[in-house]
Parts: sequence; structure tokens; C-alpha cells
Amino acid sequence: TTEVGKPFAQQYLFSLLDSVASEKLPLTIWQACIHSSTAGEAKTVIKEFLMHEFPVVFHGNSLATQLCGNYGICASAEVSEELEPLVMWGDGVPFDSLVLQFQTTTSFKEALSSDVIMCSIPAWWCSLFASASKPLLAFVGLPILQYVPENERQSFLLNFIALVQDPRHVFLANNVYLAEEIAWQTGLRLPAVRILGFHTRATYMPSRSQVLVARPGTSGALAECVMNRFLDLAPQFPFTFTQFQDLFSNSAEDPAKAREIYNVTLKFDVLASFQAAVMLPYDTSLMLLWEFYAMGVPLFVPRQLWRWLFGQHTRQDLATQVTGYMFDTPSPFFNPYEPLDLARARFWTRYTDWALLPHIQYFRSVADLLEKLVGCDFSQVSASMKEFTSLSLVRNVEVWRRVMQRLQAALLL
Repeated sequence: TTEVGKPFAQQYLFSLLDSVASEKLPLTIWQACIHSSTAGEAKTVIKEFLMHEFPVVFHGNSLATQLCGNYGICASAEVSEELEPLVMWGDGVPFDSLVLQFQTTTSFKEALSSDVIMCSIPAWWCSLFASASKPLLAFVGLPILQYVPENERQSFLLNFIALVQDPRHVFLANNVYLAEEIAWQTGLRLPAVRILGFHTRATYMPSRSQVLVARPGTSGALAECVMNRFLDLAPQFPFTFTQFQDLFSNSAEDPAKAREIYNVTLKFDVLASFQAAVMLPYDTSLMLLWEFYAMGVPLFVPRQLWRWLFGQHTRQDLATQVTGYMFDTPSPFFNPYEPLDLARARFWTRYTDWALLPHIQYFRSVADLLEKLVGCDFSQVSASMKEFTSLSLVRNVEVWRRVMQRLQAALLL
């Protein structure tokens, strides 16, 4: 990956580690984002498993008011007011003018007083924050061209490549599909560090006889009807299906509740109390998938994953490569309004978390789903998922330890 070849990862790092370890240099990280999960995961792992090695002060400034409380990284009203106009990079707006706008904010002054600046979503903020001339910790979670105007994409990609290759900075992706997608666009492959979702603070404790059909909003209503129709014809079936949006408070009285995507009333303990969850993917990676997996809830997913590729990660309007570079794989972006290229879809499906995570249960049809639900040893599946999560945690903590070493070494330059 891009990080392996940097000087700090080789000869420079190890010559500095003794002094860094003995001094335990404090590290202040200033962070801002519009979606909390990626930055929140980094903070959770560092604060819970590495604070004894790296005394970190984390200044979180997430604008995602419905999610940031899960991680304690909510932005103040003042910071939100300053940064919200900078979320969208408007057509025809020169990048330099956005930099000047950022540099007039108190957020910029706070970033200047930190040791490290963290960017995640949107990825173009990494270029914006680089104007503070601080080491960057980039943990990207969505396509890097999101919110970048079409006429600015080539210059942004070139700037992104330069930032990734700068030995002061550390760039990571939160899923394998995104890492491969960025490689297709830039020729640079970022290390993939999957989100583990320990912020849930919940574990699988099935106290209900229901199976949760877990997807937000009202998309997939046809699947709801089909599943419930099968149950109507099989009254002896031991489980019933509960639709995710039915858990929202007052959803029956207020139809608008059924259209919620981000919900702040549900507790993770409630989600962990179902026998299992049926998930209908609507992107290559989902926070809800990582959260269910972290809790050890047995997951049932359609086997023909290539049918479910469409989402934020695969938006056709973001399919731009840096000029002069051609990756030797087909495009990871798909147009939902055109016939699906089956070979290309099957090729990219293997990089999704739906395919990579072990112990997920796959079904070919609703009838097959019902049969598998009856025959599944939920406890054993959950135990296997938790074991994999524990092993993944050991690996991820080691990755974040190396990241912190790299960032501390950058401060000694």
C-alpha cells in the first residue's frame, strides 16, 4: 500500500521510536467531518486501547448532529456555522477561495494549534485542511470525489495523490472496496482498516422470537410484502419478521417516522435482542452492517450480491480517473439506469464487506431464507462472529499503534 513505502515506515521510524516511547509525547488531534462513523471509530480505538501509550487529546468537530453523540465528537454551534458553508464545493468556485474562507474561521485557528489534523468525509476537506501545514490523518469513508465539481476533479486528484505520497501524512480507507476504488482512480492503494463498531456497547442477547428485517427508510417495501406473504402461508413458522422502521417511536401514528434514515431513539440493546437480522444491501459497505456484526447478531444476506451493488460507493457520476492513468481492472462505478454488466459486477462484489466478512449466512430466495432461519444455530454463528471481531480488533489496534507512531515521528521533523 501507499504507507509501506514511506520513509517513516522504514529507516526513519525505528530510529525515532525509542525517544518517542520514552517521552510519551502528548498528541492533539483536531478533526472535522460531516459523517461521524469513520472519525468516531478512530477515536474509539485510540482512546480505549492506546491511551496508555499515546496521550491523545481529540478535538472532534463533526457536523453530523444525529450521529456524533455516539462518539463524543460533536461540533459546537459556532464551528457548525463556520464549516457548513464549506461542505459543498460549488461549481465555478476556485479552490483557493475556499482555502481563504477556511482560513478566516476560528476552526482554522484551532487546527493550527493542534499537532495533527484529521479528515475523513468529505475527502476533499483533506486538501482544504492541508492549508494549515500540519500532518494529516486521513481516514476516508466515501468516494473521494464526493462534492467535488466536475471541472475541479483532475486538479483535486493530482493534489490528493501528492498528499497521499507526502511522508508526513497517513491515509487510510475504512473498507476494501473504497481502497480498490481509489486505486482505480489514482493508481495508489490505501491501507484498508475496517470499522469494528465498538461504540455500540451491546452484545447479542436474543430475547425476542422475531427476526429483524434491517434496512433504513422505506426502500425495499416489495421485499417486506414478499416475506410477510410467505409467513401468511406458513403459520407454523417459529419466527415473525419485524421491519426496521416499525421500531421507530410512533411510526404508526406518524408516517414520516418510517422515512427516517438516521435514528436517535433506538438503542443498540434493542437491535441486539432479535434472533437474527436479514439485511438487504444498498451499498458496498454500511455502518449498520458493521454495527450488527460487532454485536454478534447473526446476519442473513441475499447470495446474489451483485444485484445489490448500487449505492454511494458506486455512483457513476463520480467515475473519474486521473488523466494519463489507466488501472487494469474494470470500473467500480455503476449506472443504475443502464443494463448491469454482470461480469464487472461480480468482479467488484468480491471486494464488498458483504462478501469479505466471514460467518454471514446467504440465502437464494425467501423460501431458502425461511429454511436457513429454522436450521441455523444462532448461538454458534454469533460466537464465530465475535471471535472474528476479537481477532480483527487485535489487528486494528496494531495498525492504529503504527499510525500513532508515524504521526509522532512526523512531529519530530
